[in-house]
Amino acid sequence: MGDAFWQSYRGITAKLRKRFMRKPNLTEAASSFNELFASMKRDGNNQYAAFCLLAVARCEQAMSNTAEEAEKTVEAAQLFLQAEMENHTLNYAGYEEHLHEATQCYLQAIDLYVQLNRPLFAASLFVELAAAMKLFKRVDDAAMYCEKAARFQLLSPLAALSSLEEAVACKIMKKDYDGAILTLNEIINFALERFGIPMPNGETHCAPGAALDVISRAEVTRLLLLLLLQPSPHASKPDHAVVLEKFAADESTASQYMPEELRLLLQSLVLTCGAGDTAGASLLQADLWIHFTPLQNDLMQLIVTELHNGFLTKA
Repeated sequence: MGDAFWQSYRGITAKLRKRFMRKPNLTEAASSFNELFASMKRDGNNQYAAFCLLAVARCEQAMSNTAEEAEKTVEAAQLFLQAEMENHTLNYAGYEEHLHEATQCYLQAIDLYVQLNRPLFAASLFVELAAAMKLFKRVDDAAMYCEKAARFQLLSPLAALSSLEEAVACKIMKKDYDGAILTLNEIINFALERFGIPMPNGETHCAPGAALDVISRAEVTRLLLLLLLQPSPHASKPDHAVVLEKFAADESTASQYMPEELRLLLQSLVLTCGAGDTAGASLLQADLWIHFTPLQNDLMQLIVTELHNGFLTKA
């Protein structure tokens, strides 16, 4: 199949070479590459189909059709990803070359959409690329692309917050807890900046709805990570200690954006961890389960395990 494909591919390419006093017929060449693409796709040869689409994209580029060039480049990226997934399904011991080709196509298409002033299209491709990286266990890259997506989603702040939350999840998977905390701080600050409503008394209250939920989730996850890193407020970094001290001191201002019941349970958790009370933490884990996301429940289990093993020392 490979030899036959490349013979057909080169035959079409040869027609594009400029001849004396004649310009290449780009429209005809693009049509021929599309026919070859359809044949490869029908036979399930996704990598060859992707090469055909890249050839079509180059034809569109030569005709200054940037939107069409971007569209074909994205389709090629998706086909390279399918080819990589097929290799993984067959346990093919390759070097993820199709994943590399897909990544390059995504990044090229993103640049094209930036040129076209379509930031949300660029953002959606970063999200798609991040999902692919996560699927292939490249969580560092996934986190990076999620954060890049958020930069292009400023006109859609809830989407930006969702991308940043996914970046946090990736960093936690990699056990980059400090990095996750930094991104959680960014989530909270961004949400307050975009949705915060200044009140006459100088306090800031968040608009109800999805933004409020985002802030609450971020504050809970940040607290759990701080407890996992170091339960003692006095031994933490200065900015981390402020968060822990507010909960430990029974301050109602510890969080204005979460339910009172949850705040009180988290206050008890801070004090329990500070005392090194494994039994108390296990009891609180049962009470907190319904309030937590799956990710937060995983962090809570890690906290209980660390307490049980004696790795979280008493304050």
